[in-house]
Amino acid sequence: MPKDFTIEDGRKASEVALERFLRGIVKEDTGCWFCEGSYRLSNGYFEIKVDRIKSMGRLYRNRIHRLSYSHFIGIIPRHLFVLHRCDNRKCCNPKHLFLGTYDDNLKDMAAKDRSAFGERSGQAKLSEAQVMSIYDLHDTGMFQREIADRFGITQTAVGLIIRGKRWSRLYKKRHGG
Repeated sequence: MPKDFTIEDGRKASEVALERFLRGIVKEDTGCWFCEGSYRLSNGYFEIKVDRIKSMGRLYRNRIHRLSYSHFIGIIPRHLFVLHRCDNRKCCNPKHLFLGTYDDNLKDMAAKDRSAFGERSGQAKLSEAQVMSIYDLHDTGMFQREIADRFGITQTAVGLIIRGKRWSRLYKKRHGG
């Protein structure tokens, strides 16, 4: 919950934010709602900001999807996140929002292919084509150590790939899982 404070006219910053939010709602043809007057964050979410006094540096901010959920649906328990059914981070339509844990959010991202996996992962050292070559080389009887040396990775990494513990999507694709 963002830190609340009283602004010059005696109202709470959270009340002002809610007023701005409700006044700015625009309903799009897609069924998603957007809030004019909200600000886009670097991660793609949008928020409402309320300054106390700029010289004092106090700022109230709340993401529009969280504002929408708490206003139209109810309290957001501390340990839960507000997730989007529509996968549109600027959406604040309460019908598109639901509560979930951190794990629920990760599972939702994975189910919708929005998570960084395979080549999209910042930690990937191999391409999908290279992983498929590892399967092919292993099928021909080449030793894991030789495969590892060829691709500049560890023998352990090769074993994890071959057993489907790493690059599991490709493993399932290759082995019909």
